[in-house]
Amino acid sequence: GRRVGGGPCGRVCHRVLGLEMIFSAHDLRGVKNISDEVMVLYRGRVMEKAPKAQLYDDPQHPYTQALLSAVPIPDPVAERAKQIVPMSGDMPSPMNPPSGCVFRGRCPRAQDDCAQVVPQPDGDLLLVACIHPGPMRESELRQHAAS
Repeated sequence: GRRVGGGPCGRVCHRVLGLEMIFSAHDLRGVKNISDEVMVLYRGRVMEKAPKAQLYDDPQHPYTQALLSAVPIPDPVAERAKQIVPMSGDMPSPMNPPSGCVFRGRCPRAQDDCAQVVPQPDGDLLLVACIHPGPMRESELRQHAAS
């Protein structure tokens, strides 16, 4: 089976007892150190789920990209050189969620069709709930920074 979370105890419990664990956190550095798979949620909806290495090395959802770009890098040179994926706007109200993608009001990649479609996580090992997934392009980052 697969583990989501666990830490040292989780590794022993998984190996010896075959137990699965779920670890919920806002600290992506901690999640990286103890998980085999990572699921990113926004307002209670799955945005992306992937094996740890794939999610951290090549995030596909703009929310995952924004979260990972906000994690500080201990090397000051690398920290200054990293690209920050912008996230603006306010979190949507759970009482009155937006039409379409729940993240579209804060997404640097949002387009008109994002208001029409509620993206469903799609894929086998990699699940991405976005109709415009993929790495953020330089032009998108510059355009969002200018607005």
